[in-house]
Amino acid sequence: MAASSHGEIFIEIRKLRKKLRQIENLERVDRDITEEEETKISRKQNIRETLLSLLQEVNTEEDDEILNQSQDTLSANGEESFVSLQDDVEPSEDSTAVTDGTEYGAGDAMEQKRSESNLKRRSEETIQSVRAVDTAAGSVPDKTTCTTDSVPSKKSKTAAQSSQVPIATGLGQNHAEEQTLHKLRKNWRRTSFAVRFLEGHNDLIYSVDADKDLLLSGGRDTMVKLWNTESCREVRSYGGHTGTVTAVVLLSEEESKKLGETYQLSDTDRLGISGSLDCAIRLWSLDTGVTVRSMYTYNPVTCLGYMYEARLIVSASGGGKLELWNVETGDQVQSVMAHEDAVTCIKIANQRIYTASADGVVKIYGMRDTTLHLIFESENVRSTTGAEVTWRHIRSLATANQKIYYGDDGVNIKVLTWRNGMVSKLRNHTGEFGTTDAIIVSDDMLYCSGYDLDNGLGYINVRHLPQEQYLTTINDNDTSRITCLACTKTRKGAIRFITGGMELKVWEKVPPGYETSSEDAEIILSQYNPKYAGTPTNSDMDSDLSDSDSEVIDPRLRSHRRPSSDSEKAGGWLSWCSVI
Repeated sequence: MAASSHGEIFIEIRKLRKKLRQIENLERVDRDITEEEETKISRKQNIRETLLSLLQEVNTEEDDEILNQSQDTLSANGEESFVSLQDDVEPSEDSTAVTDGTEYGAGDAMEQKRSESNLKRRSEETIQSVRAVDTAAGSVPDKTTCTTDSVPSKKSKTAAQSSQVPIATGLGQNHAEEQTLHKLRKNWRRTSFAVRFLEGHNDLIYSVDADKDLLLSGGRDTMVKLWNTESCREVRSYGGHTGTVTAVVLLSEEESKKLGETYQLSDTDRLGISGSLDCAIRLWSLDTGVTVRSMYTYNPVTCLGYMYEARLIVSASGGGKLELWNVETGDQVQSVMAHEDAVTCIKIANQRIYTASADGVVKIYGMRDTTLHLIFESENVRSTTGAEVTWRHIRSLATANQKIYYGDDGVNIKVLTWRNGMVSKLRNHTGEFGTTDAIIVSDDMLYCSGYDLDNGLGYINVRHLPQEQYLTTINDNDTSRITCLACTKTRKGAIRFITGGMELKVWEKVPPGYETSSEDAEIILSQYNPKYAGTPTNSDMDSDLSDSDSEVIDPRLRSHRRPSSDSEKAGGWLSWCSVI
């Protein structure tokens, strides 16, 4: 392909990706869309088909050339000692084995052909990716850069085919740690999941929370719903909110029983909390469907948390406020202006409140006699690589081991060691654009949602803590963008995920060779993708959307105090709330 033609196609691919991202944001806005916006959304499928066609064209013409150059570089550096991973990777009829252990996608081939210098860098990174795959087999703890995903088939449900990969020698980990990680990777790569769809919501789902067999969900249809995840059936629907339900919290059995005495409920009743853009927080009796307590915040609620020891509801708003509410009396305990922009995340751990905002700031608050005091603010954080830390709209947050893991509109997970203010990155996307809408920590495992903009598919990446080693990717090739995520366990102790977005799904870990008798369940295998074990890419440039078309901001998370465009100034939901 001629350089000029290549450059023109690359520019067109980037434009199409930006259009898709703008359409994705339009689909999430919490207002009536205009006729012009509706026309843009209607073009989504055509734009995606054109994009995939261009990526395939680039892949067909250039993939072999890049593979050959990379292989030549490997030979020149004496890095090609090979070993089979057949014990660790399930074979797949749909998969294609690549001799150097690296899969090459159309989008990645496009990027690597930008210039001769990029090709040289790619060859060097291929050697590193070899070491990354070897690490997956339990040998070298090296993080490396790998390539972009190929466009997956909707019907592909199995793990990547086993392949021959080079081994780098002379390095090692603690032997016991090696064996533990090796066993984890091997187990996860053989993991089967039964995936089932929960039908009930008729619009985008913003929040899920689960405990054992119970699931609470809320979304743009203004409804809160209770589900049994064992039977995958809806138990009850709760109406009362007049705006999008942005957050739900399912209280534990013990806490529900204690609070049930205050509200004269049965010992077996469970309590749930919901927050909405209608400025209301509701405490529900899940057995009766009755709102036992309602609090009006005068601010659209963007997220919620619950402090068990203090029995306080923590709410956040699009205007940057953080508020504490007494769950027994409904009284407001404290209100602080925590952020200059919309608060997008709340996480409560060890009696600390971790918050994040649309302007990219992370804060930690402590409690002294029911009074909040600021412990940490991410104003002067630094990257472990020396690069500048880019401030972006934060969409998800979790915490473990004195670290804060957060996802934004970049392709990487950010890892903030807040005591020393250092930020590192974990690769979570293989494409040019990425959004991480959900992150959770459970039993020394880090689960992060990801979204492939090119094909419109969502997935879950699994990592082990505290090493943060990538283990596998869970993807049924039939799920759209995952906006929320919960994790619990079955009665037998197996892992069960719940994902929300345009679909609400239950992903239950099942034994190898498991065959379901349910017609509505599909069995899929998790897949190991060495690209996610690689060195994080520079997402500062990759996610830049400064194009002639302005990006549409999700009004659910937009601050009314700092509008960025005329379109945001007019008709924003934050100008007032619905009066209940």
